[in-house]
This record gives sequence, C-alpha cells and structure tokens, in this order.
Amino acid sequence: MASALRSLDARLGAATCTAYLLTSDARSLVAAMTVSTPLSFTILPSMAADDLSLASARAHQSGALAFIDSTEVRRSARQVPALLLHIPFATVLASAPVRTPRRRFGAVTLRWTPARKISAASLEYVQAVADELASDLERLVEQGATLEPPLVPWFVARSPGTAPHRLTTAVPEAAAQDQREEPAEGLLASNTYSYQLHRLAFDLTAAGRVRDIVAAAQAHVRPLGARGLMLSLAEKGRLHVVGAAGFSREAVHQIEGTLLSEHTPETDTIAQAEAKLFATVGEFRKAYPDAGHPPDFQGRAYLPLVSAAGAVGCCTLDLDTPGSTLTSEELAVLVIMLEQVGLSLERARSYEIEHAVTQSLQRTLLPRSLPHLPEVVATSRYLPANEGAEVGGDWYDILRLPGGGIGLVIGDVQGHSLEAAGTMGQLRSATRAYAAEGHEPARVLERSNHLLAGLDTDLYATCCCLWLDLALGSASLATAGHPGPLISDAQGRTVQAQPPMGPPLGVDPHAVYQQSETLLSPGSVVALFTDGLLAGHPSVGGGCRRRAAGPCGGRQLHRGRRGAGGSFDAALHTAATAGR
Repeated sequence: MASALRSLDARLGAATCTAYLLTSDARSLVAAMTVSTPLSFTILPSMAADDLSLASARAHQSGALAFIDSTEVRRSARQVPALLLHIPFATVLASAPVRTPRRRFGAVTLRWTPARKISAASLEYVQAVADELASDLERLVEQGATLEPPLVPWFVARSPGTAPHRLTTAVPEAAAQDQREEPAEGLLASNTYSYQLHRLAFDLTAAGRVRDIVAAAQAHVRPLGARGLMLSLAEKGRLHVVGAAGFSREAVHQIEGTLLSEHTPETDTIAQAEAKLFATVGEFRKAYPDAGHPPDFQGRAYLPLVSAAGAVGCCTLDLDTPGSTLTSEELAVLVIMLEQVGLSLERARSYEIEHAVTQSLQRTLLPRSLPHLPEVVATSRYLPANEGAEVGGDWYDILRLPGGGIGLVIGDVQGHSLEAAGTMGQLRSATRAYAAEGHEPARVLERSNHLLAGLDTDLYATCCCLWLDLALGSASLATAGHPGPLISDAQGRTVQAQPPMGPPLGVDPHAVYQQSETLLSPGSVVALFTDGLLAGHPSVGGGCRRRAAGPCGGRQLHRGRRGAGGSFDAALHTAATAGR
C-alpha cells in the first residue's frame, strides 16, 4: 500500500494521497494510510460506504474511477458545512476503486490543490495503480492476512527526491533552489499528531453531553497507548468523576468524592498543575506510601485538565504496556488534547446545569396532574420528541369555566431556553386568569396577545383554546397560529377542526381573533397537540385518535418523533362519556 501511494504521489504531485479500506461490516470506508504531506492531516478520516456525494464512496460503489471538480466540491461543502474542515481550499479529487472481480477493498483518493485540470493519462495511471494494489491485497488475503483499518491512519514518508507540495502555483526562486524536505521522521510525527488534534477538535465540537466528550477523549488517547481513561473535576472542595472507560467500578468509587485537601495523585495533579507519570507500581508506592489501595497498572499517567480558570480536574490514564511511559512528544500532544477536553467539559457542565434548571422550572409551571372531571375522561402526554432534546415552551391546561363548562388550552412558546419556559409560565397563568373571568376563547387570546406584546421579550407563541359546553354538546374554538384540534366521533370518524386562524401571540398587539362553534356527539374524542407531533407524524388524525382511545383518566406518556416545527410532542385528550 505504501509503495502504491508513493508512486502516485511522486508522479502526480497531489496535495494528499490516501488509501481507504472497507470495514469488516462493509458499512464504512476508513482512512488506512496516507502519504505525509503538509496537508495530509486534513484528510477525511472515514465515511459511509454508500455516501455517493464523496469521491471515495462513489468509486467504491460504482467500481469506476470518480472525478469531482472544484464546483461540485464547493456544492458539497455548502450542503455539508463540516466538510470545510477537510477541504477549506479550492481542490479537485480523483478516486479509484481498489477491487478485483471477487473482492472489494476500498478506494485510493487523491486531492490536488489548487484546483487544476487533470489529464486523462493521469487518471488512467491512478486506476492502474489501484488495480495492482487490489491484486496484491487479494493475494495477501488468500495467504491468511486480515485487512482492518487502524485507529489512526499510517502516515508514510514520500519517495526520496519528491518535491514538497505548495499551495501556490508560483514557486519563489529561492525555494526552487532549495527543495530540501523536513526530515521524514519529524514530518511523520508532526502530521500524525496534527491529525489527532484535528480529529479531536472536530469530535468535541459535535459532543454536546459529558458522556460524548468522555467517549471522544477515550477514542483519541487510545492510539497514544492508553487503554483506560478517567476524567474527574474539582467541585465544591471534592473530586467528582464525570466519566471513565477502561477502569473498574471499584477504581472509580475510590476516586469519587475525594477531598481536594487529601494527598492523592489526582488532587496533587490539580493543585500543582503538573503531570505525574509512574512507569511501575513501585514508583507509585514510593510517591504515595499512604495510599489505601495502590492501583495495579502497567503504567499510569495523571494529567491536569486545564481551562481559562486554571487546573479544574484530572485525567487518569492507564497505559497498555508494562513499564510504559509517555515520550515528550506524546505528553505535549496529550496536554493540548486535554486542554480542549477540559474546556468542552466546562461548557457541557454549564449547559447541563442550565438544562436542569430550565427543566425543573418547566415541570413546576406545567400541571402536576389533570383535575378529576366526572363528565369527561382526560389524559395528557408530554415528552421530548427525541431523546436528548432541549426543554421548550410547550404547555397545556384543563380547567373549570365559570358557567360550568370545561376549558382546554394548549400552546407553544418559540425557542428552547430558560426564557421560553418563563414566558410559557406567564402565558399559562394569563390564560387561566382570563378564562376564570368568564371570557370566550377569542377574547382570552386577544388579552393574552396584548400581555405578551407588552412583555420585554422577542418571543412569540402559538395557542389554541377550546371551551366545551357539555349541556349543549358544543365547543367554542379559537386559535392563534396553532393547529386546530382533531375531533373523532363515536364511530371513529376523525376530522381536524379548521377555526379562523389568527396570528401567533406577540406578533401584532392589535390583532383581533375569531372563534367558531362545532357540535360534539356523545362519546366524541377531542385531541389538542403541538406542532412537534404534527410534523413528526404524516397521519396525524389516525395517530392521535388511537392514542386517545387507550386507557384514560391518568397521565400517560407517548414518545413521538422530532418534527421540523417543534422539539416537543405535547397532547391533551378528552373523551366525552357516552350519554353526557
């Protein structure tokens, strides 16, 4: 593989030259080897094997050479902005499948920067080298070799005498006279570490939760010889483990809750803001003779987690070979990595604290349970429409009206934040108060709209109010930008009410709302819902009716799917008892 890539690099002068191998489950193509060039650390590390927007996957799937010009590269980057991390410059790509009639191994991909015209002869040469590589790999497999891409791609030195690639087409005269490269070993190490830092930064950007950050950190320290990782943060005078991988439960419990005033390697690492390395257990016992249960390890490293405020935690690494320690280069890279991890942990912890506060406020503002109403059976469901969704401003309510009727209210405040939850609480209180004064649904919306427009907020809300007159079997309905309820009769026929649609609350302080009247037959089911449910389910009527027809009278939960219109699925159902 190295020979094939070097020959392509020497003849075609690409900015990067990479071999991708197919994983054992045939689902992904992973970078296995690349020629070490100034831009090789920017290669795409992996991709779905069926992602035809990428040259390597396209060549692998089609079995033919794929060429992508700079126009298509820019279009792909606009559709998937994350690609800019790997191709922020004008470039063209060519990828040839590495396959034989019997086996598919992956692809060889070259990038040229700046973008240029690539001759047909050059593309034919890429395919010829890929075909020869495929034959060699097939022969190795038949001899019993196993092909599995490494955790980090191998960076191989360029062929002797190959001129270094430059981002500009013009080469200064002085540079033309001196084409000496950086020493091969130094360039290989530099590119390997740059690649790891680049990948960690990318993964941490996408990691929103502490457990995701721990998983990303563990994946990226493992290639440096660490089989176990534990991250602990200092908080309120104690050390708390926020995540661990490769450590026993007993080892985690031994660290959890440690006072920062104690003399342990973790607390000393934080207090002194310096790394502590132990190649043997004997070295550890000598430094910490009073340790209750000295750890059993091959090699151990304690590294500070540093943020803008200083050392905020400790990263404990179990090294995977007896007597092993870290080289100066590995230690330097780890410290830079852990700085990024420490900052990401602080961000995630701050978010989780705000999330918990907002969630608590939201639960407080929503009804703990629905009132017992002998005339109807009522049930509510409120859950994030997908796991990990933020809290939002959806709310619902059911209340007794002054004239003996029953009021149903459901609404959705724009946004997913503490402000949205607070605004939701104000609107819920307002609609309850206006309904208790005896106002009709349209007047309740007008007064609530005037209230929201007068608050110091840029948020708006949708809302639907439905007043049931059980004596007459009628319903009065008004809506402010909210979808109308679904109504199902005793025979299961479902229709969606279409009241006059007014603007959302808070948009126009002078808006006038209209209401409509509809008759309900005994045994009817009325379902109000937020737009998260509407956008997540193509057949809203059937879905709502089926859920409303289940056991009623208590609080029930239904997990929906996240829709484009909202991140929560809130629904309020009432079923009129037959004969009432």
